[in-house]
Amino acid sequence: MKQTAYIVLILAFGLTSIINGQSNKKIKKGIEKYLAKKINKNEQGASVLIGKKGKILYSKGFGLANQEWHTPITNETVFQIGSLTKPITALCILQLVEKGKLSLEDSIQKFIPYFPSKDYTITIEHLLTHTSGIKEYLSLNHQNPFILRSDLESTEIIIFFKDEPLNFMPGTKFSYSNSGYFLLGVIIEKVSKLSYASYVKQNIFEACGMKNSFYGNNFKIIPNRATSYVKDNGELKKGDYWSMSIPYAAGALLSTTEDLFKWQQAVFNNKLLSKEWVTKAITKYEYSNGIISNYGYGWFLDFIDINGSKTIAHSGGISEFNSLFLYLPEEDIQVIVLSNYGDTDVNTIAIDLAKLASGNELASFQLNKELKESYKGTYESIIDGEKKTIQIYELENKLVLDTVEWKLEMVPLTNTKFQMRNARPIITVEFIKDILGNIKFISKQKEQLYEWKKID
Repeated sequence: MKQTAYIVLILAFGLTSIINGQSNKKIKKGIEKYLAKKINKNEQGASVLIGKKGKILYSKGFGLANQEWHTPITNETVFQIGSLTKPITALCILQLVEKGKLSLEDSIQKFIPYFPSKDYTITIEHLLTHTSGIKEYLSLNHQNPFILRSDLESTEIIIFFKDEPLNFMPGTKFSYSNSGYFLLGVIIEKVSKLSYASYVKQNIFEACGMKNSFYGNNFKIIPNRATSYVKDNGELKKGDYWSMSIPYAAGALLSTTEDLFKWQQAVFNNKLLSKEWVTKAITKYEYSNGIISNYGYGWFLDFIDINGSKTIAHSGGISEFNSLFLYLPEEDIQVIVLSNYGDTDVNTIAIDLAKLASGNELASFQLNKELKESYKGTYESIIDGEKKTIQIYELENKLVLDTVEWKLEMVPLTNTKFQMRNARPIITVEFIKDILGNIKFISKQKEQLYEWKKID
């Protein structure tokens, strides 16, 4: 009897394996077909990896890492990952917290005494959750027009923004802040007595076996490094040069899709941090007024909607490199897209790939024609005390949001909700019509909400 039960168990296990294998084969075929249509190999370059249940389901490179040498992209091609650096910086901070070398409640001044208190205590937790209110140093005007190309000490950059007034009281709202993560890099150095680059190398890259990941250096020979490109008036050009001292702990790391998969596996299998602290990192931060945000410690949480699944994600963009890391914890699916072409829509690609990897079909939503007409017009909002206007119009049968500075195609998700194509980070807008027929929309990017009222 026992032997019969054992044989039945083996047969059942074997049948399940065959079914899963057939299912994954079908999924991979769908992914291949989708990417063949989505990525123009003659212009766009991208490396794509999809993981499922702890294993790599799909990993492939598309296009060229270097247009001049016609070097193809592979799964070992090294990309600048921009703000995907932030979850790694947050992880380094949490390692130091777990070791008792600092506390989330510690103030900035404990480690950077020359940073003004500004009448409020700004804690490490505020920096991690983008709730410090500190001005964004990359948005401030600087007398040196070539500041992004200049190699500067961290102290020089902090001095540039430290005396700026706060945007709001710490802990009360979200405002995405490269400044906060820059400061976290300096704190890591102060506490560990290592450079940020050395700490990350020893405690993250080497610990995970990430042999193709680096702190950015424009002069170092880095094997398989990609060059970035963008189209300018129809002509393909190289991306702008940035000194890596500028993004620093907010965006200076380089990696590959396969290395980032190794890192994700190490993090969520508690190899780099205890389960307790990993759980805290992916817990939504609560503002002082009790409202729950969509950000934890270095991660956007449930910010991307994929058929109601929980999502953990972060994007990155620097010098025409684009990246998105997306994890569905309940399905145990990871999607990593790294691109060296400025107009590659990594957001849409990653979201669609996550749906396909989950076994779902992609369905394009067709917007009601009458609604499309009603959304066209001029909209107005007050942002930081200044009146702003934008236009929404139709171009080649598609709605376009035009701010003068940039034009973005509006991709309909429902009759009222849209996502902006190629926007980095993701921008969504949702239209609302009141009982009198007046139309407005709410735009959302990185937790920032703005109300736009139709005036024409």
